[in-house]
Amino acid sequence: MRVAIDHVIDDSIHLQIHMVDFSSDEAEKLEAVLIERFGTESLPSATWLGDSSLARPEYLVEIQGIAVLPASLLVSLAFTTNVFG
Repeated sequence: MRVAIDHVIDDSIHLQIHMVDFSSDEAEKLEAVLIERFGTESLPSATWLGDSSLARPEYLVEIQGIAVLPASLLVSLAFTTNVFG
């Protein structure tokens, strides 16, 4: 399953990033983590949003991603995670 999750991250094409109390200092720290993970050549497009709060008070960052995956991986993920019931 870890390989499948890495594949999803590698094939990300867009991120929506929500940060509590958005500041340029915190954004730079998160950007460094994203560049470390994706590299500068394959960094997905991103929408960055500042929020007053997230679902729980201790949550500071929420990242939603969109990935383009090969059909063979989708079938593998569906049966591994029991998506179809």
